[in-house]
Amino acid sequence: MARPSARKKIKNPNSKVSRRVANRHNKRKPSLATAPKLIRENWDKNLTLIQNYERIGLIGNLNDISGGINSNHTAAMTVDEEEQFKKDEYVKRMTEKVKDSFESADPELALVDNVDYNSLHIGARIGQKRIKKQNTESTEIVKMLEAQVAAANAIPKPERHISSNEELICRDLIAKHGDDYQAMFRDLKLNKYQLTAKQLQKKCEKYLKSLEQQQE
Repeated sequence: MARPSARKKIKNPNSKVSRRVANRHNKRKPSLATAPKLIRENWDKNLTLIQNYERIGLIGNLNDISGGINSNHTAAMTVDEEEQFKKDEYVKRMTEKVKDSFESADPELALVDNVDYNSLHIGARIGQKRIKKQNTESTEIVKMLEAQVAAANAIPKPERHISSNEELICRDLIAKHGDDYQAMFRDLKLNKYQLTAKQLQKKCEKYLKSLEQQQE
């Protein structure tokens, strides 16, 4: 049962907490507590997230460059405009080639004025992707991070052993069906967890392997 003050606050519609109000008060910056130690030690609080990533040697955004965050945004747009101009010239040349080939194949097409030759080579524009060059040089921090990841991947993962309940299920299934895992899959009474034939095979193999280790 709520307190009188709490009950009054709940009944008051003006005190209702909405997502807009919650977001207004939630102005905390994201914490670096869960970031790797190398990132935390080399993080500059005076720089933005994108600038810190670029200084460390990481990619801050896998998508296209967005406005208002990079100082070289104007230069990047100039490069994009140049690339678009090259594409337009390529489409124009291909359109002329298609036009000439059609007119040479059928002279009557030369008399037609309302043929949209741009639509004949519309595929030249569809599917084209703007590829931006990224900085491929690895910094010392990136190399150290890659070394840490490689060392972590080199550690063998512990093998998961089956539980005592799974041992009982595998024992009953093997005693009834042998190595017929499809029959185990269709056995609704013993296969009460509705495992697939592949899952049953893995569990039964682990069970048999554990029996061999116990006998040794």
